[in-house]
Amino acid sequence: MRAFLAMVTLCLCVLPAQAHQESEAFLNLTRADGAVTGTIDLAQQDLEIAVGQDFSESYPKEVIQYIRNGLSFQAADQSCALTLGEPTQQTRIGLPYISFPLRAACLEVGPVDMRYDLIFDISTRHLARVQILNTGAPIVQTISSESRVVRVGQGGTPARSFFVEAVWQGVIHILKGFDHVLFLIALLLPAALVRRDGSWQPAGSLPQILRRTAGIVTAFTLAHSLTLALAATGVVLPPARLVESTIAVTLILAALNNIRPLVSGHIWMLAFGFGLIHGFGFANVMAELDFSAGSFALGLLAFNLGVEVGQLALVLLLLPMLYALRHRASFRDRLMPGASAIAGLLATVWLVERAWDVRILPAL
Repeated sequence: MRAFLAMVTLCLCVLPAQAHQESEAFLNLTRADGAVTGTIDLAQQDLEIAVGQDFSESYPKEVIQYIRNGLSFQAADQSCALTLGEPTQQTRIGLPYISFPLRAACLEVGPVDMRYDLIFDISTRHLARVQILNTGAPIVQTISSESRVVRVGQGGTPARSFFVEAVWQGVIHILKGFDHVLFLIALLLPAALVRRDGSWQPAGSLPQILRRTAGIVTAFTLAHSLTLALAATGVVLPPARLVESTIAVTLILAALNNIRPLVSGHIWMLAFGFGLIHGFGFANVMAELDFSAGSFALGLLAFNLGVEVGQLALVLLLLPMLYALRHRASFRDRLMPGASAIAGLLATVWLVERAWDVRILPAL
């Protein structure tokens, strides 16, 4: 019970600060002809906070200086001279971004190390997605506050490296996509229980619990894999804001179902229906990785595999505790519905933030 309470407390302390939308930047880089060239796309909101100015009318000169101070390139022992071109406005993951062309002149031959120190002063959870475009498959890497340097070399990258990186992107997306995590927790909370005579009761046996959990996870996996493929291939492309808002609605409904069940015997049906929505959310992030046409199928497979690995890790962490707690009345009558109510409240706040584009909860 103490371990479960500790996990729930940790989730509830962290989740309000970050929903699915995180602070992200995107870089596309090429090393050729004595320079590194490409673009850097930064969220307008992040830049406005960083320089303390509103960009509604023009881009202040402080923005250029901020980027130059936080982005550096070095070849061997020589620094590369960085210049930034005229910015343009873009839309990424449903948010306004400012895109800057860049060129770092590097006289030394060979690979170049890029150090990225932007935005971390206002959000330690900030990530920068870096795609290095040379010959062969693109190299896709992620910069975080703990790992701020990437190498921009000449030539391609082996397919195995690309595959591993795409798997890793799927893993960190499911584990850092807190609305997805909280949705899965809400679905799994009653996995070791059955609804009988108007109340939750402990499930009869471990095989029964395992079958129910397998059904929930399999249904969610099949559903989000289907819509991830449809969205990633461009067959169905719903607006990002609509998708993110609807994901919050799925969490509200899953939480309410734990408190006042409308669907208790076939939770897998909820998992499948709502998983269709979550697949579009996964696709929004995968689209930003910008896999090349030649590696698209491999990237889709690897990213989806990473999502499943992260999902399985969550199930393996949660299920033993739920099995151990199923006979405790305090868990069935208070902790499970109470945690569900808090999850539903958080999802309601996320829904308001996403649907009306307002900030209620602070970002880390």
